[in-house]
Parts: sequence; C-alpha cells; structure tokens
Amino acid sequence: MKTKLLLCCLLLAQYVFSQNAATHEQAYGFIGFESGEMQIIEPAFLPGQYLLGGQLNKGAIIVQSNKIGQSLAYRRLSLGTSGESRITDLLKLNNQLFATAGTCTGCADTILRQSIFITIHDGSLNQIATLVLSPTIAQNKFDNARLATNGTQLYLTFNDNFFGGSLNVRAFDFNLQQAWSSFQNLGFVETPLSVDVQNNQLWVCSQEWNGFDNIIGTRLVRFNAETGVLINHYRYPAFVDASTVLPNGNLALASYGGFYTGSQRIKLSIISSSNGAVLDSVLLGTHERSRATALQALPNGQLLMAVNEVGFFDDTLKLLRYNPANLTTPVGSRKIKGEIAAKKRVVHDLLPLSDEGNTYLAVGTRTDVNEHGMFLASFPEVFTPQPPANWNNDVCGSNLLNGLAQSHYPSCLPKVYEKIVYHKDALRYNGQKQDLSLDLYIPFDLHSTNDLAQKRPLLVIVHGGGFLGGDEDSFSQFAIFFAELGYVVASINYRLGVAEGVNGLDDFCGHEKEVFAAIYRGAQDTRRAIQFLYDNANLYHIDRNNILALGHSAGAVNVLNSALLDADELPYNFVSELGPLPPKPPVQGYIPWAGSVASLEMIDKDEDTPMFFIHGTCDPLIPYDTGNLICPDLPFGFGAKAIVGRKKTLCHNYHLLGIQKGDHGMGGSEQEVLTKLIPWLKNESGVCGQGKQTCETIQAATPLNCAESVICPTTQSCLVATREPKPGPEQIHMYPNPALSNGQVNIELDDYMGTQGDLSLYNLQGQALRSATFSAKTIQLDVQGLPPGVYVVKIRTDKAMMKSQLVVQ
Repeated sequence: MKTKLLLCCLLLAQYVFSQNAATHEQAYGFIGFESGEMQIIEPAFLPGQYLLGGQLNKGAIIVQSNKIGQSLAYRRLSLGTSGESRITDLLKLNNQLFATAGTCTGCADTILRQSIFITIHDGSLNQIATLVLSPTIAQNKFDNARLATNGTQLYLTFNDNFFGGSLNVRAFDFNLQQAWSSFQNLGFVETPLSVDVQNNQLWVCSQEWNGFDNIIGTRLVRFNAETGVLINHYRYPAFVDASTVLPNGNLALASYGGFYTGSQRIKLSIISSSNGAVLDSVLLGTHERSRATALQALPNGQLLMAVNEVGFFDDTLKLLRYNPANLTTPVGSRKIKGEIAAKKRVVHDLLPLSDEGNTYLAVGTRTDVNEHGMFLASFPEVFTPQPPANWNNDVCGSNLLNGLAQSHYPSCLPKVYEKIVYHKDALRYNGQKQDLSLDLYIPFDLHSTNDLAQKRPLLVIVHGGGFLGGDEDSFSQFAIFFAELGYVVASINYRLGVAEGVNGLDDFCGHEKEVFAAIYRGAQDTRRAIQFLYDNANLYHIDRNNILALGHSAGAVNVLNSALLDADELPYNFVSELGPLPPKPPVQGYIPWAGSVASLEMIDKDEDTPMFFIHGTCDPLIPYDTGNLICPDLPFGFGAKAIVGRKKTLCHNYHLLGIQKGDHGMGGSEQEVLTKLIPWLKNESGVCGQGKQTCETIQAATPLNCAESVICPTTQSCLVATREPKPGPEQIHMYPNPALSNGQVNIELDDYMGTQGDLSLYNLQGQALRSATFSAKTIQLDVQGLPPGVYVVKIRTDKAMMKSQLVVQ
C-alpha cells in the first residue's frame, strides 16, 4: 500500500535534464518555525509590488512583496499588545495611504478580552494612526474585522458576542475620527465576510447561525453609507465562505451547506444588488469536506474561485473560473493536486493579474509542519527570479541550515526538479526492469543566482513503506522544509516488492529470504542514489564534502545499511544473485528514524559516521531496543537504543532522541523533534562542528498506552568520543595541538591536497572566527585572542576538503 505520510511534492518548473514538460505554477511561501498565516493581498503603490496582511509568530504583520514572493520590506504592527494579534483585512485608501484591521488581545484596558484595531500607514509601511476598539463585558470580544472605502470614508464591520454575535458597522475619516456607528442584532449573526460600497450603499455579507432552529445561513445587510441607517437585509439558507462584488454591481456568494445532497456541498450564487434576489446558483465540489476559500471578480466580468477538495491523501487545490451569466459549468479550471503542489494549503485571498484570471497571486495558509503563511503565484510568461535581499551563501557564518530566512525576510519555496533518473533498468523482484529516480529540491536563493559554483550541503531523504509502498513524494514535506533552511535536498525512489502474494507486512512470514533480498536491493539503490548525486554535485549546487542521509522506517533501514552493511552480514549472501553492494557512499551524517539492523555485529569500529536516531519507545513495528521484526525468523530487531549501545562502546559519535511512549512516527511531537535535529545537522554531523555522544528524552504529544522505557543505553562508554583518522592521502597535520592562545599553529598539507585554497576556523556553535586564503603547502594560523576551547579547522582546495579539530589552551 502506498504510504503518504505528509505533504506531497511541488512541481514548479522545467528540469533541463528531464523529459517533463514545463509547468508555470510557481509556489512561494513565508515558511519556517515562525508560525502564521497570510489573509489578504492588495496591489501596492508601485507597479509589480504588493501588500500582504496576516500574522507571523502571533503578531500582526504587513509584508511588501514583489510578484514572485520575495519580501521587499515588512512591518510588525505596534499595538501595545501583550497577547496575540493578526490582520484580517488590508485596504488601499488612495495613492498615499492604506489601512489594516484585525484583532488583538492585551492591547487595551480589556486585557483578557479580544479587541479590534484599525491602523493607517503610508507607502513606506510607517504606522501613522492607530485606533483600538474594546468590547464591554456583555460583548465579551470583537472579531472578524473587515474594511471598505468610498475614497473619502473608511468603513469597518465586525461582530461581538452580544446575544450570540451582533453586527457592528462604523464609519471613519482617514484620521480615524468616527463619523457614525450602527449596531444590529439580526439573528445570531456571527462573522462578517466582506463589506463593500456601491451607489452610496454599504453591503455587509455575514455568516449567520440562528440559535432557535439551528439553520446555517448567510445574511446580506444594506446600510446608507452616509448615515449608517439600516435599509434592508436578506437571508439565504447557506453558510457563506467567500463573497465578491461583480463589475455590474451584483454580488457573488460561495457558500457551504451541510444539508445539500451528496458530496456537492458548495453553492455558488449570483445575488441582485437591487433587491437581493438569487439570479442563478450552482452546486459544485467532489468531496463532502470541500470548501470554497476565496472568490474574486475578474476585470472581464468572470469569477475566479479557490476550492479546497479535502481528501485523506490527495488534497486538491482548484482554481475555477465561472461566467456569472451561466453557472452551469466552469469556463476554465486548474487543478493543483496534492501529489504535485497543494496538500495542506488553503487560499484565503486571490489577486488576479490578468483579465481572464490565468495569471494570479494568492495568499493563505500552509499547515504541513506548522501553520505558515503561504504565497502562491501563477505566471504563463517566463520570468527571472532574483536572489532575496541580504543573500548570503556563507553556510557556517550565517543563519543558513540552522536559522530561518524569515528571521530577516520571508523565504521562498524551493525549485523542484522531478524524476531525475539515477539508475536505469534495475531488476525488480519479479524480473521486471525499473528506472530508479529522485526528486531534487534547490533552495530558491541558491538556484536564483544561476551560479553553479555556489554549493550547499545535501540532505538525501529515503521514504518508508515496509519495502512494499511509498515513493519520493511521501516525504516531500520534509524535503521542502529542509530546502527552505538552505539544504539541497534529494528524495529518492528505490525498488519495492518482496515476492508474489506478499502485499502486507503480515505476509512476510514464510518469505524471510525474499524480505532480506528486498532489504539488500534497498541498500544497493540507496548507495547508488547517493553516489549519483556525489558524482554530479557540480550540476546541482551540492557540496560533495557535506552529504547527509535521512530515512524513515524501511527508509531508515536503507540508511543504516548504506552506512554499515557488508555483503556477508545478512543471513543470506545475495552477491551472485543480485550483484555486489556498491561501495559505502561518502556521507557525513545519517539520521535513522524508526529504523533497525539485523545484527549489532554489523557495526564495525571504523564505521563511525555520526548518527542522529529518532525512535518512539512504543513503536509497534520496529523495536526501540531489541525484538523481532514481524516474524521470529526475521532477526531485524535491533532498534535505536540497541544500536546506540553498540556505538557507545566503540566511542562513535551519536545523538539518541527517544520519544517516550512514541509510535512509529514522531509521537505527535514533530515540531520538538525538528528543533533538536536542525542544530545537530549543522553543528554535530560535521558540516560546521564536531560530533558528540548524547542521549535525550522527549514525551510523545500523543502517547501510546504502553509502559515507560529506559531511554538511554546502559552499556559501558568509552572515555572520549573521538573519530579515528581514516587512512588515505587526504590528511592535514597541525602542530602544536593543543595550541597556546597567544601563539600560532602550523598546518601542513599532504601532496594530494594541493597548495591553493581557503581556510576557515569555527567554534563548536558553527560561527566562523578566522578565514584566509593560502598558496603554499604549509600554512600558519594565528590563534591569538581565542578563548580556550575546541575549534574546527576546515580547509578546502580545488582537489579536496578536510576538517580537523584544534584545541586551544
């Protein structure tokens, strides 16, 4: 069965080495640990620039962006809040000013209650006026602020909790002096969706719940725009999700009704602006949880609508165009399948850039790892991306890899190249041939420079699926995530299948040899993929001296075997039948997540590459410590704790992250796991620092019902965790080492290294402290002024790269 664990991959652009046709769907995002959402997008004051409003890290934020999602500037609103704030609407007032509205807590005297704010800004995002409106005890909280303008006045609508949710409408001048206010309790109105001015009338579209007969409804309310006097209101039996005003003044409503028959729960309606009559309507949607999340009128009079079709594995984001005069069928549609681009993405607002809607911008929310604001764009024309502002490719001397770009500016999603073949005509278990491929994710700031001399560490991801299912899309969520940190990321396929009739793990019993053959093929393929990337590093911005590999479940078994397995270390010898194992690839660090090995004797003293183990103590499939895998005759039962116990006695570098009462995944603690994995990858895998022997415990957020386990191994530890020098010509020799803090260190290179290159000195936190170029076999490194401690010397020439540890006393 195909295992789809997380976000499926993004197909973004043509790959010059593949046969795939180009796609012009481009996706960018405000991504990282700083959670948030983008609610609204408007044209800015200069052509090609846009204003986005939403939330970042629990604070209201304005972002000024270009059309490919690069941040030009951003501003967190100053609201005096001790709590959370967010922008729910943003509106241009004229050619010099724009306004925002939203919610905040702790921004007024009513500290425990949610207030509404309005702010006025100039074109440089400066906040020049602010007004906070606070609820009374009876009103409890204000919510869902929406804005409109007629060019001279600013209109605000919001709801409170008075009698279930009353509607408030107010008018202000551009200095936020109030002109009038209106309070309406029309029947448990909860959520204003939009407010619009036309023909001196103010139209408010609201979601409504009637507390007496439990009917979900929509209410359109008309006010006199000069006085605030209520003119009329209309009610419709559907729960509105989005609305917009058409060029002819009529309204379009996209609503949801749980009482609709079948799976078509979305209703698109055209409403007369003169009398509120429904002129036309149509039911649409292909899943009962489908929702229309954004609706926008196009200049040519058509409608552009974003629909999320929510499925278990294959969410689909649809962009539909309709002719309001005939809603029978859409006049255009675009699907972004979860398998390509849209899983766990919701569009909150659309901004068409062309009359026909083929070119558009959209903002919304991404919820794959955490809730992040999303920027989505589609361009039929060719465009040339530019590096983000303050671009810096210094891996160890910047926030790349362990910091997140949007600490300084919102970051862009990577460019993804699909189906790069790394091995042709591989034989499957049934004798059929298969081309093995991988998907490659290049960080936006790296590929946008078009400079292949710029290199980054590579993270190879190997999917799970019990050697029966899964593919390179299964972990594209993690691929995107780590590419946004700055890694080049590859997600690989490998040969699946065990034997005819083996369709699930329960069928493994009685097919022990075939299972081990599948494991052997997986090790072959994983090594081939890594070697392919190493050999083609110059084509893909890969720093071949810093390659890392992460795998889950069967993928973790592949990763461990890639590092440890010799052909004679399985219960069966497959060399004559399946061919030799490729050499162990040049990997700097391994991350086995819920993996195991067949025997601890596989781990030799010289197989000391640092490893970061992630494993739940209640894993029902692969034992945390020791036990059989599925069947008594499958001795693949040495999990993370047992492996680390062996590595501990051999003085190897490792980090064991045990998830107490965790399952076969991350026990619901994905965010906490990532916060611990990210610094290890940069600072302890060897990219910018030195490994250690560490073991720690986190609690599963969704624990299983099993006994607590002892997390860390109790085997005898060696005294010092060091890596023995490997034989070969690529050596550097430093003396004196330890060195005195007021002296110099002499460094001699072997002939193989060459005599020209650059040298860098880092502390164990990955900060670059010294750098220099050299053109001789012997180098002198000044260490004066360095505090006592352990440092890493990294030397790179055109022939090789080496790291060595330096102790300063």
